Amino acid sequence: MKTTLDYRKQISAIASKQELTVRTSKGVELIPIRMPVGQEQVIIDAVNFVTHVETYGEMEGVLNDTEMPESEKLELIKEFIFEISTVLSDIFGSDFSNVTYNGKGIHFYKYGFTIGSNDAKLGTIGIGGQSNTVLIMVTGVGCQYADNYWEHNLYNFLRDPNTINPKLTRIDLAHDDFEGSYSSPEIADTADSQGMFALTNKLPTVQHLGDWKRPTGAGRTLQIGKRENGKLYRGYEKGKKFGDVDSPWFRSEVEFGTAGRHLPFEMLISPTQYFAGAYPYCLELVEHAKGDIFDTVSRIPCTQKEAEISLNKSIEIWKRQAGRYIAAYRELFVKKDSNGNIVSDDSMILDLLQTDKKDFYPKRLRVHEKFIKNPPSYAPWSDNHQKCAIPF
Repeated sequence: MKTTLDYRKQISAIASKQELTVRTSKGVELIPIRMPVGQEQVIIDAVNFVTHVETYGEMEGVLNDTEMPESEKLELIKEFIFEISTVLSDIFGSDFSNVTYNGKGIHFYKYGFTIGSNDAKLGTIGIGGQSNTVLIMVTGVGCQYADNYWEHNLYNFLRDPNTINPKLTRIDLAHDDFEGSYSSPEIADTADSQGMFALTNKLPTVQHLGDWKRPTGAGRTLQIGKRENGKLYRGYEKGKKFGDVDSPWFRSEVEFGTAGRHLPFEMLISPTQYFAGAYPYCLELVEHAKGDIFDTVSRIPCTQKEAEISLNKSIEIWKRQAGRYIAAYRELFVKKDSNGNIVSDDSMILDLLQTDKKDFYPKRLRVHEKFIKNPPSYAPWSDNHQKCAIPF
């Protein structure tokens, strides 16, 4: 009989370690992968996060000491990295305790450390500068090697009151179609042509990478969007990347960054929801995999910001083009209030000016319409909140 702890672990798992057979020119090989479990259809393939350095212990003074000899400072930092690796081991597993100094910095951090080994690089640690923060970058290999419950462990760590100024800075969500039964480079490319990667009227950029024109078996990649915009889709023939020229395995990944976006910690424990909310095409993938409608969709908060910008712009346009008319109407159409005072009859004015068309959202407010009719969990008018206007 399972203990209560075993049961809780079972229902909290996002993905589990498995091995997949791939046929290459060298013969049959077993490739370590992670498979989604439970209701999930998506795994996390990479994650970056930052916290203040004091999350792991007292080190801010050493980093800011301009008088300390560099050699002495480096030795203290190396000792401090051991404290960080201990925390990482608790989150991701014992493989993350092996940390070595790179001899150089990384991503504008003065000191860089490698987690794992050259054969299996699990991630990178950056420290020094950057407002006294620590950057942890976990690679796809690191996500594969990590313990089965690392997603919840990291989620709990980032939400812990003792974790100072935590922030997700990147997270890659991946969906695998091992048989290629409902996704492929051609299908994804056609979906883009049909606008299935557009949430606004502005279509994202597209790149066709690999052997699209003259197939050699190396595989094709469809890349949509730009990393600097905070969201990027990659669809590629994963099996062929491992050397199996006949493999139908197609992987769809969405890379989320913080350019104009806030990445909620819930992405760690509900990856399928956020993958499905990235693009209409991604929602279709999830529904194909489940064989059912998937209505638990979450979008990143920048959608709210886009709606606010469009709404503000539309108000500016109307104020400039029709503001004088509105002001005049408020003097022409009046009524008495409960105290007998003469006031403008705004309801009457709005009724006179409002269109009778059912499909009334103008192009500028299409993002706003999607946000209202399919709100993410943080929206004030979602199922758990009262419907109201976007604050601006």
